[in-house]
Amino acid sequence: MARARNIKHGFFRNDELSEIPPFGRLLFIGLWMLADRSGRLENRPKSIKGDIFPHDDVDVASLLLALHKHRFIQLYTVDRVKYIQICKFEKHQNPHINESDSEIPVPPPRRNTRKKPSTGVAPECSDTTPAESLILNP
Repeated sequence: MARARNIKHGFFRNDELSEIPPFGRLLFIGLWMLADRSGRLENRPKSIKGDIFPHDDVDVASLLLALHKHRFIQLYTVDRVKYIQICKFEKHQNPHINESDSEIPVPPPRRNTRKKPSTGVAPECSDTTPAESLILNP
C-alpha cells in the first residue's frame, strides 16, 4: 500500500546520495511510499519495480544494492525471507497515526558494529549513516 511521505529539500543536496544514479535516487524516495511505519518492506525487486517504475526499464535489484552499499538502506534476510530497512526512516518520516505497526522483523545487528541489543526500533544502519545528511543545516 502506498503511503504519503515527506521529502526534505536537503535530500537533493546530499553528496553521498549524488553517487547513486538518478533512477536509484527516485527508487529511494519510492521505497518510502512502500515501506511500513517502521521503514521496512519485503525485498521483492520485481514488485517494487511494478509499483515505482511501471513504465520504465529499470534494474531495481542493482539499484537496491547501490543504496545498500551507500548505507541508505539495509538489505537483510530473516527465515529465508528478504527484507529492506530504510535507514533513519523513523527520524525523517512521520507516519500517519492510523498506520498499523510493522509486522516485518527487525534486522539483525550488523557485524563489527557497537550496537545496543535490539529493542524493536528501526536501526540506524550504521554509526555514520549518510541518510543523516538528509537534514539540511542552513
